[in-house]
Amino acid sequence: NIFNGGYKTVAGKTVGGYGLKNYLVDTGNKEAADKLATDFANVEAAFKVIVEKAEKEGIKVDQMIATVGQASKHSISAEEQNKRRGWIESSITSLQQLTDGIENAAKAVGIDNLDADAGSQF
Repeated sequence: NIFNGGYKTVAGKTVGGYGLKNYLVDTGNKEAADKLATDFANVEAAFKVIVEKAEKEGIKVDQMIATVGQASKHSISAEEQNKRRGWIESSITSLQQLTDGIENAAKAVGIDNLDADAGSQF
């Protein structure tokens, strides 16, 4: 990806070069680079939970976002449904934190007119 400067092809070959993370470090913004690396990892981990629950347990995303009342009609306990909604909320929160990290990294390199396009409204 553009941040790490590399990706793996479908054949399994790693292709890479200079990424945004390298640029941030080279311009004296290691803290911003580290925060973004953590933010990207958090997003990936949060969405991995959703994917695994869907693939391994057959829980669809619309079932994860259902209200407790809706879920109870399908014999899902309030406790279980709140846990499911938590997976979605964690993913949204991780994306919001990544947005903040991107804005901070942009400011660190002199870009001060970024508009997150109302991403914080979620």
